[in-house]
Amino acid sequence: MLMPSIFNDNLFDDFFDFPFYDDKADRKIQRKLYGHHAGNLMKTDIKEKKDGYELEIDLPGFKKDEVTAELNDGYLTVSAAKGLDQDEQEKDTGKYIRRERYAGSCERSFYVGDDMTEEDIETLRSLAQEKKVVAIGEIGLDYYWDNSPREVQKKWFERQLALAREVDLPVIIHSREAAKDTMDIMREAAKAGNTGVIHCYSYAAPMAKEYISMGFFIGIGGVLTFKNARVIKEVASEIPLSSIVLETDSPYLAPVPYRGKRNNSMYLKEVVKLSLIHI
Repeated sequence: MLMPSIFNDNLFDDFFDFPFYDDKADRKIQRKLYGHHAGNLMKTDIKEKKDGYELEIDLPGFKKDEVTAELNDGYLTVSAAKGLDQDEQEKDTGKYIRRERYAGSCERSFYVGDDMTEEDIETLRSLAQEKKVVAIGEIGLDYYWDNSPREVQKKWFERQLALAREVDLPVIIHSREAAKDTMDIMREAAKAGNTGVIHCYSYAAPMAKEYISMGFFIGIGGVLTFKNARVIKEVASEIPLSSIVLETDSPYLAPVPYRGKRNNSMYLKEVVKLSLIHI
């Protein structure tokens, strides 16, 4: 099973790329560094084979000797770095009228460890007995990265939901670009007795209302304060205040005016202010 890990300068904000996330500044920097093809940089196709993984990565402008791959602690990291040739750096004649070949680097990392097993479930069961454990999560489906087979994701999501019922704990649900499949599974889970929070909710109001009718709470955080957060603002205005759980998702998604900084619970007052406006 492959899961991506982000290595980005703006660790606390750019981790998420919601439809309402305004990343114009980030894209502008990438265009400056890599030209109009920046959006395609390090686009990766992954094939799982019997004896390993095969990766095909778009790295326009990089030479073979400028690309490295390392496997460490279950993570496969592909890096690329380039700079101007020494003789070009030393040129002092002529005036540039166009210059696109900036020095730069990029990196992506994928978890290529073993698939989850029943042994892992038993480990979770043991950990769930600790007094400080109050829920099972985050668990769920993530089709944004889509590097793990969807059927595998669904299988172990359902197994973790069953575990939560077995140990009588609520769940914290992660769902990204997987609205229908998540809801299909959660309908059955709710009938079986699961309760909990739909974490960092990003879908429309009608679906939020259905989750509430099933006994779940809707997690809302700093995204509510973002300029393009129209969908979440509609959700906040249409569901009962008693069904909202305020959350930070720390260290990510700090609300305006702290966006880009390490998030913490002290910033929740900004979310509350906006919530009261839209409720």
